[in-house]
Amino acid sequence: MEDSDIEIHDLGGDGETVVLIQLGNDTETVRRLKSRGLHVIQVPGELPISIVKHFEPACIVFSDGEPTHYAEQAASFFFRKAPMVGVGAGQSVIVEAVGGSVEDGEVTERGALYPSLNNPDYGIHTSAEPCKEAASEAQRLAIHYNEQDTSYF
Repeated sequence: MEDSDIEIHDLGGDGETVVLIQLGNDTETVRRLKSRGLHVIQVPGELPISIVKHFEPACIVFSDGEPTHYAEQAASFFFRKAPMVGVGAGQSVIVEAVGGSVEDGEVTERGALYPSLNNPDYGIHTSAEPCKEAASEAQRLAIHYNEQDTSYF
């Protein structure tokens, strides 16, 4: 992908800045994030980490769709640096980046049910259901996690 092909959409909002890494055409997640007043910046799944860092997001949301190598790199890089929310296929991007796996809709680690990653101390929330609670969790994590440490950029 050439730099001129990268489409970044600033969808506005007055709240915390959330970068939505769009892995498909997940319009419902966009709608819900915006309805909570979050400042949403929508980027493609093929975007380099350096550009995501540029926006200094309070939270990163991985949408449902087709996982990409860049999205997996971003999840690995931002783990314990910035809060992340995974929706649908975005869940597997995050889980696999932190060493787990998703099998038959269950999040596992080495064959056992993964101890809940949905923990504000990890700054992660995942959901197999597209959009289920994603916007409220993005907002909650952005506030909670960032109160703990604002020095990750």
